[in-house]
Amino acid sequence: MSKTIRLLGVLFIIQLIVVAALLLQKNEPRDKASEQVLLPLVQSKQNQIDKIVISGESKTLTLTRPGAEWILPDYYDFPVAENQVSTLIQKLADFKEGWPVATTAAAAKRFKVSDDDFERKLELYQGETLLETLYVGSSPGFRKVHVRKPDDSNIYDVTFSAFDASIKIADWRDTSLLRLEEKGISNISTPGFSLAKEGDVFVLDGLAEGETIAQTTVADYVQNLAALNTVTVLGKEASATFNQEDPLLLLTVENKVESQSATLEYRLSRSSEGQFILKRSDLPFYFTLHDVVAKSLIVSDKKYFLIPPEEETAEKRPIEEIPAEVVETPAEVEMPAEVIETPAEVEMPAEVIRSTR
Repeated sequence: MSKTIRLLGVLFIIQLIVVAALLLQKNEPRDKASEQVLLPLVQSKQNQIDKIVISGESKTLTLTRPGAEWILPDYYDFPVAENQVSTLIQKLADFKEGWPVATTAAAAKRFKVSDDDFERKLELYQGETLLETLYVGSSPGFRKVHVRKPDDSNIYDVTFSAFDASIKIADWRDTSLLRLEEKGISNISTPGFSLAKEGDVFVLDGLAEGETIAQTTVADYVQNLAALNTVTVLGKEASATFNQEDPLLLLTVENKVESQSATLEYRLSRSSEGQFILKRSDLPFYFTLHDVVAKSLIVSDKKYFLIPPEEETAEKRPIEEIPAEVVETPAEVEMPAEVIETPAEVEMPAEVIRSTR
């Protein structure tokens, strides 16, 4: 009996050892898998990637880096917003495999990461060499998506969004290309006026005696000029319909960035279709501007920046000079008798009088 008990005890211990070994063996790959990078070539060659092709919704968007900056080659080689591509590459490089949420072809279809059905397909190149391809699919939760590599049946969920890989040009182009730093603007001139910066304020050239500059108006004008945003890019080729030979505004700006000074010419016209077209001398592109923005820049006379004489006179005029008819007190108004007469005596009911005695 005692031998049987001892044998059962040994068998129980052996079972515990086997179970523990299996658990350790199961957990070990999980730890290693959680440390494995999903896109190793993206991580190791972040700085060498010079082309990204994003496909989805029957559209394709291409980003390339022929030099130091990323551009949109299918959109007049227009610059991409600063750091936007590097942010995308860094997110892809940080993806870890972890444990797959599914591995079957049916699941790939269901999670929209199959070869022919996906939300986004990302292809990353170094030169003509395809480094990595990734399918981005449905979202299991906030800022989460399913992803799969074409040569792997494993489907993972990662922190990402299809919006991070947009196929819309408007989400990538640099809308700040026309902006300037206000502090770098030292001179603004047209055939009708010239503003030169002296210290922290602008002075108006040719100011006559008695004329006063409206600094608030000047500050607003400089701010509008410095904060221009690109709306639509019409390309690099001029068109007769742009009417650039007959501009509504021809503006010259002296601008200094760090130690570099530049003279920029702004030519603003109205096209045959009624759009406001802007061309700046340092950029090869033709832009459209919103009507309100364009009209805020079209100034042809220095009088726009002056305080109107009547306002200036009213501000400086002493009180004793104001005409008497403006400051006289109102005449006494005779009130109608029926309004000011005292109320007639009211006869109170007898029962009220008795109750007060």
